[in-house]
Amino acid sequence: MVLAWFLSMAAGLAQEGAGVGDAGLPAVSTPVPERFDFSRFAGLLENSPFAVATAAPAPEVPKENFATNWTISSMWQDSAPDGGKRWTVNILSRDLQTRMTVRGEEANEQGVSIVSVEERDHPTKAVVTLKKEGEVGTVQFDQARIAAAPPPPPPPMPAAKTAAKATAPAGLAPKPVSPTAAAPASPIPRPGVSRTVPMPGSGGAIPPPAPTSTNPSEIRKRIRPIATDRAQ
Repeated sequence: MVLAWFLSMAAGLAQEGAGVGDAGLPAVSTPVPERFDFSRFAGLLENSPFAVATAAPAPEVPKENFATNWTISSMWQDSAPDGGKRWTVNILSRDLQTRMTVRGEEANEQGVSIVSVEERDHPTKAVVTLKKEGEVGTVQFDQARIAAAPPPPPPPMPAAKTAAKATAPAGLAPKPVSPTAAAPASPIPRPGVSRTVPMPGSGGAIPPPAPTSTNPSEIRKRIRPIATDRAQ
């Protein structure tokens, strides 16, 4: 009896609910949201805060020119096989590890040739343009090495000037050497002997001294008178 009563009540409530739904507003269906496009997450994949950091690529180092550390040790111009003129340049690296000779526009064993030579006011300031495997570079003389080089020795002096300079005191100019000044001095004449002494440079010969006698009888005696009258 009780079960039947519950069933009848449930059926009545179901009918009432169906009637209200029909008489009220129509039921609204909720649509399923659309899926976002995957490109929306592309930025998160590129700069993810959870990704492992990667090192930035190293910058590209510019290529060094082949003639950067080269200098000219010597250069000259001579006759070319075709009858013209050509330059010959000796190349030396700053670390003294590279030595080569370049002649004209013909490439040497290292593939280096001369493109042009720019002559300036001084031979040591010339600029030579070289070419190697399509690349062009310039070389010059090492001005620092030229400035540090010792000066050339002075020319040799004549023998007479060298001897005068060696005997001159410090700080005084050497006196000129005269042939007459270097002649030996004449001997001093003895008292009582008269002779003529030639002047220096006249070319006259000095006469020999007169012989001195050793005979006692020839020695001149000096007589001294004696007074006989004496005061009384």
